[in-house]
Amino acid sequence: MTLPGPVVTSGGDASSSSLPTDISTVFVVGLSEQGPIDAPSVATSFGQFKNAAGAREGNSILWDWVDTHFRCGGAKVIWARLKGAAAKAASGKLAGASTEALKVTATSVGEWANDLDIVVTVVETTKRKIVVKLDGVAVQELTFGTNEEAISWASTSPYIRLADLGGGLPKAATLELSGGTDDRGSVGESDWKAALDLFTADYGPGKVITPGHTTATAAANVRAHCETNGRVGRLDGVDGPIAESESLAATLRAQGGARFLGCPFWPWAEVKGLAPGTTRAVPWSAIDTGMAARNAALGFSPNDATAGDLGIAPEFVVGLTQPALSDSEREKANDAGVNVAREMLGSVRTYGYRTLVNPLVDDTWLDLANADTDAYIKAKCKAIGERFVFKTIDGRGRLAGKFASAIESEVLSPLYEQEALFGETPEEAYEVRVGPDVNTEESIAEGKLRAIVVVKMSEFAERVEIEITKEAI
Repeated sequence: MTLPGPVVTSGGDASSSSLPTDISTVFVVGLSEQGPIDAPSVATSFGQFKNAAGAREGNSILWDWVDTHFRCGGAKVIWARLKGAAAKAASGKLAGASTEALKVTATSVGEWANDLDIVVTVVETTKRKIVVKLDGVAVQELTFGTNEEAISWASTSPYIRLADLGGGLPKAATLELSGGTDDRGSVGESDWKAALDLFTADYGPGKVITPGHTTATAAANVRAHCETNGRVGRLDGVDGPIAESESLAATLRAQGGARFLGCPFWPWAEVKGLAPGTTRAVPWSAIDTGMAARNAALGFSPNDATAGDLGIAPEFVVGLTQPALSDSEREKANDAGVNVAREMLGSVRTYGYRTLVNPLVDDTWLDLANADTDAYIKAKCKAIGERFVFKTIDGRGRLAGKFASAIESEVLSPLYEQEALFGETPEEAYEVRVGPDVNTEESIAEGKLRAIVVVKMSEFAERVEIEITKEAI
């Protein structure tokens, strides 16, 4: 029966219908033992990353970077796996009664799958049992009556895929997969760029890092990617004397597009190792991005620099890999375009938060937190704009007014309340222009709804000066 009138019910969780806007998301590229190579993987915990990326041996930078990032407060990592041109998945074939029955192929390229054993036993005449072993430990098993059943089961396995070779049910056997390789030795700059290209604009804003990869070409690729996709890069300094990172920063400044890149963070951090009493060296970008996500979860704005009191690393970070700088050395590094981390007041913290912009040329985008805020505003405005696509543009400016109101109430006003935008009044801090000088008859005729957003971002206090004067009694 149909009852006239509205009916309201409670359902399950709805899928998101809006564009992603979380700038706490990080995009990272690196080597891993396992994982897909043709699409990014998403992890919201280190355990999730580890299950997909495999063991640490031989590929510690990405593994340790992600571990540290989550321990410092990270919320979401989107990562792409590097591979060489000749990378190949391990495979093998199971024999049937007279011909080959099933082809077994590892789910991803790499040497990891050379340690996979496929054990088939006969349960009865029309049934088989297949056990997948990794390093001698059973990780999956299935009893099946047809190859089609086994193929369907393997389609969701994290270890293998099966293909029917026409030989009927496989015979009892133990198959050792072989031929898997990562071809890490041939990985070049083009492979790093190809991995970055997997992070399409649809994944939303965030911070982009190539952990530990400190070449000028790598930085240029990150900068171009960020400029195209509305993201902000974080660069790692060289894990050595400060002069090496200062030289790198000078080279990178000359490339242009410096507003999209944070200065190289120096030095690397010493974090707790996997065994008691040991440590690991990890690029500071893992700590910076993890703490930025932590601060966002605590209610701080994207314009609050993850430095000073908001840049104090958790106890998991036990020290730094390089000796402390003098005040004059730190000042020189800061001016040269290096963001320095320090051990001070019983903690390890970020003590520089600039972009690569040269302040002697133009300091408009020198504040790295301003760059993050810009990316945030763009992402939020884009998501709002999506709601107005295909809406009727009326002749009285009502749709334009609603558009402006949404941007003000959902983006700019909250930022102003968080003191991210500068002014004694909201009118001084921001403006959304949608009037007839913006939405002209010509632009409306072309089906365009336009808004110009003008903001005055607050700067952080990089230097605090105190003058004390003594007066005579």
